[in-house]
Amino acid sequence: MKILILGGTGFIGSHIVELCVTRGYKVSVLSRGETADKLPPQVERLFGDRSAGQAGLDALRNGCWDVCFDLSGYTPLQIRASSEVLRGKVNHYIYFSSIKALDASADHPLTENDPLHPSVDETMTEIDNRTYGLLKASCERIVKEYFPAALSILRPQVVVGPQDLSGRLVYWILKSQERIRVLAPGDGVDFLQVVDVQDVAGFSVTLAEIQLFDTFNLSGEKLIWSDFLELLGIEDYVWVASEYLENAGISFRELPLFRSRYGSESRYMNVSNEKAVRSGLTLMPFESTLAKVKAWMQNSDRDQIMLPCIQEELLSAEQEARLIEGFLGSTFLN
Repeated sequence: MKILILGGTGFIGSHIVELCVTRGYKVSVLSRGETADKLPPQVERLFGDRSAGQAGLDALRNGCWDVCFDLSGYTPLQIRASSEVLRGKVNHYIYFSSIKALDASADHPLTENDPLHPSVDETMTEIDNRTYGLLKASCERIVKEYFPAALSILRPQVVVGPQDLSGRLVYWILKSQERIRVLAPGDGVDFLQVVDVQDVAGFSVTLAEIQLFDTFNLSGEKLIWSDFLELLGIEDYVWVASEYLENAGISFRELPLFRSRYGSESRYMNVSNEKAVRSGLTLMPFESTLAKVKAWMQNSDRDQIMLPCIQEELLSAEQEARLIEGFLGSTFLN
């Protein structure tokens, strides 16, 4: 197969590239080429800038591919431009959306049948926690316009694994190694779900190989926080009520992965993977994911396992200690 990957130098994309090369497929990757990459030498590098509209995609105009994996389409302007250029040049378009494209107000595990967020103005380009899901929902609608009969949409949840620089799982692994009292958010029964990047990459390539055109939510095993801390081996911790943390202005940015079951985003940690599993998604045990990430961390410097900008957002040891002491002395325990 001839494979085109938009976003092949990123976290998920690099794992898909590696898997496709291993299986003997001819792989082309579009990137801006502004930084050095670690792609295998046999990968064809195409250079362009999706934010420049169709004018930034000239490198795609003379090619044709069996499959396009689109991992870098975040705004309607980007998606419409690339869809215009690639229409008629791709036999199977696989768009990576997000579970946050779904409206999370439902009182049940999110499925593929839950509604998308409403569309936004296609000129919107600002990406933050408020707009991200709205933009992804609009992007889904656009790719359906251009590839109605040859489209797969994947909605990953929180994706973790080696080379994940977001710090979401790394933060808690580091906590398990520091041998200090840990702030444990909530009361232990809030849901937590992550999905391994290798499981996501494997399922994505399988869809391409069998030409399965459909929409899938991709989520891993559903845990509760008490089980999560036990798997991490954290023994010295204090549960700090989610209401206390919210009043203190603490969010998922300071405490990665935590979504209170009382919060507006709780359903993003309660996602059904049944449809994807029936169609071939395999999930490795969470313990295996932890072991792989720990091994990667051991062979990397701190700035190589977490972006500096992420490190600046996380709770410091001093902040964590103050929050624990403040909570223990508060009326929340009375």
